[in-house]
Amino acid sequence: TNVTAVASHPGYSNTKLQSKVGGFQGWMMRYIANPLFAQSSVKGALPNLYAAVTPDLAPGSYVGPSKMGELCGSPQPNAAKSTLAQDEALANKLWQTSEQLTGVLLDVDA
Repeated sequence: TNVTAVASHPGYSNTKLQSKVGGFQGWMMRYIANPLFAQSSVKGALPNLYAAVTPDLAPGSYVGPSKMGELCGSPQPNAAKSTLAQDEALANKLWQTSEQLTGVLLDVDA
């Protein structure tokens, strides 16, 4: 089977997640940040859909919104990756921990 691993993020989308944040921070998110900066949840889903259905994405692509520091906008296939996201030693540790916690060992060629 030909499988390509890619990742995506929705940016800052107005969802019910913000209602779970309490206190002053939650109030600021719901009444200040969401109206000023958040895109709709439908638009937030677009990078995820783009990553799922675009056949020619390069392995390891990271898809996210294209505007306002990747908070909103049309999907782009070259979203910024943090230093931690590019740390191979940390990725290996995450993989090993996942195998230990799930009890599933996968023989994957790098």
